[in-house]
Amino acid sequence: FGQKWAAAAPVLTLLACSGLIITLLQYGDTILTVKNKQIISLYLSLTYSVTALIAFVVCIHIGSKSLALPFVVPYLLVFPLSITLVSKCIGLSFRAWLRALSPGLVSAGLMFVVVKTVGSYLPAFHNIERLVILCSIGAIVYAALLGAFWRREAVMVINSVARVFTR
Repeated sequence: FGQKWAAAAPVLTLLACSGLIITLLQYGDTILTVKNKQIISLYLSLTYSVTALIAFVVCIHIGSKSLALPFVVPYLLVFPLSITLVSKCIGLSFRAWLRALSPGLVSAGLMFVVVKTVGSYLPAFHNIERLVILCSIGAIVYAALLGAFWRREAVMVINSVARVFTR
């Protein structure tokens, strides 16, 4: 999107990487709410807030390159803590938890590699065209990997999407 946004790229990249963790934390909060353990969610949120405040005070002296750190660094503490507490709450071992997440994570990781590789061969395209091409390739690669290696999970995703569109 041009050189004028180049300085924002590191900050936005860091914030984007935290998106997965935010999603998983929200899923964990939902589980804790269903299990009537909302107080654990409160403690996790307080831990995040205090850690973010401390990180902000530290990072304010580093400069604008570290602007995203106070929003991301607390996840390094809160995320493993959340995984542990949610797993104990529902009686799920870490191995089972990892096994449940691996289809999406592996497919997303490989999709990322393919999209980055293909993107390096598309410098001549305009931003919108490039975005449409790369998003389409990403969706196809993700769906193909999920369908090829994790058919049951792929069927669950298809059924979930179908329910959204048939409402």
